[in-house]
Amino acid sequence: TDITPVFEFEGLDAAARFATWLPGRLPSLRAECSRHSTHSRLLSLRPVIIGRRVFVHFDFDTDDAKGPNTNIFDTAACSEGILASFPEAPRH
Repeated sequence: TDITPVFEFEGLDAAARFATWLPGRLPSLRAECSRHSTHSRLLSLRPVIIGRRVFVHFDFDTDDAKGPNTNIFDTAACSEGILASFPEAPRH
């Protein structure tokens, strides 16, 4: 399941810094997701820059469980962790 939140920044430079910084957070985001769900695993994330916005594709595996709601909750938890730890605050 692919969930894609959007982070908006003041400009392209900040968006690029965020997109470069984010992949290094994958191990800690995986740990965050595992605290919220026993069925959902964060496989990967992929930031895509479009102007000053960064679309972050989170890819989850739910094994045999039907997990859209779980993935939404996990994505929200990951997004909160990202917002709390990125040194430059996104606009949204």
